[in-house]
Amino acid sequence: MVHGPCGIINPNAPCMKDGECSKQFPKAFREETEENVNGYPVCKRRCIEPVRVGKHYIDNRWIVSYNPWLSKKYNAHINVEVCASVKSVEYLYKYVYKGHDTASITLKNDDSVNHDEILNFLDGRYVSAPEAMWRLKGQENEAVERASIKYTTLTAWFKLNLIDEEAHEYYYADIPQYYVFDKPSTKWQKRQRGGQQVIGRMAVVSVQDSERFYLRMLLLRKTGVISFNDLKTVDGTSCETFQEACKVLGLLDGDQHWHDTLLEGARMPSYLRILFAIICGFGEVENIPDLWTQHKQSLSEDFVHRYSEETGPFYALAELNELLNMA
Repeated sequence: MVHGPCGIINPNAPCMKDGECSKQFPKAFREETEENVNGYPVCKRRCIEPVRVGKHYIDNRWIVSYNPWLSKKYNAHINVEVCASVKSVEYLYKYVYKGHDTASITLKNDDSVNHDEILNFLDGRYVSAPEAMWRLKGQENEAVERASIKYTTLTAWFKLNLIDEEAHEYYYADIPQYYVFDKPSTKWQKRQRGGQQVIGRMAVVSVQDSERFYLRMLLLRKTGVISFNDLKTVDGTSCETFQEACKVLGLLDGDQHWHDTLLEGARMPSYLRILFAIICGFGEVENIPDLWTQHKQSLSEDFVHRYSEETGPFYALAELNELLNMA
């Protein structure tokens, strides 16, 4: 399999971005293969005499990694690479759970003053076949089942703290390790065995949904809570909001809670950059450069993969700047 050619030979090739090949061709000649713990290995490429293909001479620098058996079996061009990094797992999940087809569009009109988000959504909405099937199915049974639940896992935890003093020792996220939620009775019941293998997980909340975001923050740091009002009570004084309670407890001092938010939200870099922009735009961040420095690798991972370790972070910063200007 031959790439291109591109570069100076063919500057209009589809792979060319900003005057360079986005696939980093032509590769360099190498006497041996070098493993790369952060991604693809650098393969051995012997310097042999070039051969003429069409108008151009091609050598080993232009050969794409492939598997002869797969190419023969499927009679197709199949690029095969070895990627030893555990980070590749997130891309597997991305493709399995990416959902129905979507497309991002931006409508710009310099003469327009009013920005109607609802109208823009209606005008730009696209319902694909998979989404239409999902919506037509309705999932009515699931909706009825959820509506009939008397207690949620959270309100059941409040009730548990009223009747079981031992539960006061555990945070809400740790409760599944010691108790099991019985759906028919909507109650937490003491676990008899197997708790060591259980991991509790709390749903991620957007920073823009401020009250639920700070409610979640309190749940991660308070025990023995018996009600929502008790959750936002500090030293006997009931605060007006969950955010105020967090401030009184000193949970918002410094930027540690923003670092924790980025670490919890770490998934695909593109989504993480949006989260970073939201935090900078809507949160009270004391040291934005430090926040960027500590999470630069996660924020620019896809650009580093596409370009290089040196230029990738600059592309990430450029996109963050664009996101912040749109906010």
